[in-house]
Amino acid sequence: VRDGPSAAASLRELASRGIGPYHGVVAGCLDDPHAEVRAAAATALGGLGKGGAFYLERLTAKVSDPDWIVQHAIADALLQIGAALDGGPGGDGCLKARLQAIEVLAAAGAGSGADRIAAHLQDGNTRIRRACARALGALGAAARPYGSALVERLNDDDVRVRTAVCGALGAGGHVNALSAAQ
Repeated sequence: VRDGPSAAASLRELASRGIGPYHGVVAGCLDDPHAEVRAAAATALGGLGKGGAFYLERLTAKVSDPDWIVQHAIADALLQIGAALDGGPGGDGCLKARLQAIEVLAAAGAGSGADRIAAHLQDGNTRIRRACARALGALGAAARPYGSALVERLNDDDVRVRTAVCGALGAGGHVNALSAAQ
C-alpha cells in the first residue's frame, strides 16, 4: 500500500534519474487517486521530451483533471513534449497539444499560468506565439506585467502574431508599455 506523498516523491526521484523502461508504469499513475501522484507522473512524462510523444493523447485526455496543480503539470508536460517535437514527428497532434496546454494555462488566469504563457511568446512556431498573445489579451489588466514581452512581439515576422499582440495590448490597457516602445 502506498500513500500519495510517498508515491509522488518516488515518481519525482525516478524522473530525476530518467524513467527509462518505467514510462508505462509512470503513465499509469496519471489515473492515481492522489493529485500529487498524477502531477508527478505528468511532470515525469514531460521530461521525456520527444520520447513522450507516445503519451500526448493520454496527457491531452487528462487535461481537464479536477485539480489545478495536475492541470498545470499536464500543460507543462504537453508544452515540453510539443517543443521537443516541433517540426518533427507528431506534427499537428503535437501542435494541438501545445495549443491546448496554452488554453489550460490561460484558464488558470493570472499568476503562474500567465508566466508560462508569456515565456512562450518567443516560441519558434507562429501559431504558438499568436495563441500566447491572445491568451494574455484575454487576461485583460491582469496581463500588465507582460506588457514589455508583448511589445517585443510587435516586430514579429508574422502579421497575425503582430495583430494578436495589438489586441492583447489594447485589452490589457498597456499604455505605458506602448509609450516605452515608441
